[in-house]
Amino acid sequence: MAHRVQLVPSSPWKVVRLLFALSCALFLPAGNHLLLADLLPYSSRMAFDAAAGPSGTTINFDSSPIGNFLSGSSVGGMTFTYNLGFVNLKVVNSLATTSGSNSLGTDDQDLLADGDVIDLSFAPRKGLGLYVISSDDLIDGDVRLTVGSTVASLVDLSPQVNLGGGRFAWFLGVQADDNTTFTSASLTTHGGGGAFNFNLDDFVSVTSVPEPSSLGLLVLAAISCFRCRTRRATFGSHH
Repeated sequence: MAHRVQLVPSSPWKVVRLLFALSCALFLPAGNHLLLADLLPYSSRMAFDAAAGPSGTTINFDSSPIGNFLSGSSVGGMTFTYNLGFVNLKVVNSLATTSGSNSLGTDDQDLLADGDVIDLSFAPRKGLGLYVISSDDLIDGDVRLTVGSTVASLVDLSPQVNLGGGRFAWFLGVQADDNTTFTSASLTTHGGGGAFNFNLDDFVSVTSVPEPSSLGLLVLAAISCFRCRTRRATFGSHH
């Protein structure tokens, strides 16, 4: 008498165990890669975009009304929190930008002082970048974007865009080398006790995307569940 070979789980509990195993494989890749992932700093928009692939989107201020951008204000799902004394961030349209007409300056003649901090919070993402624009003679490290212990510093000799009229744009970015995500970052100024004019534009947000192997695991789990339910229904119709 031939025996049927059972290729799918025979009970809901075994299905749960299968799904749990697949979930572990999905969220804890071999070698605990998520735990060892690196956050990498970027000063090149081209290199940042190449690493981001199609998951990068740009957030700018072209749909924001001109005027003060108070602490706690948001754009594109990103919240800006700051304490600059009596100075507020301000959406302006009087300065050169990397795209569109609006950008983010201040209501103090678009100046930032040494030691200013702008904190950014957002939904989980694996990468964040932005343009710092100025006509001043900035030096290395004058502006820094920090995520955890990773710091992307302005590099004096590598402005990414010449906007004309003596204004240049420098790119700062931080991005994980896998799908590790973060929910906050800080933009800080280190001008040696002085102040410099600036505006910010084109924040680049990079979201995590499932890896192909992860998608395959999810499909396998779905097929296993479907086959198990179909088998149970077939057996039930024979009793």
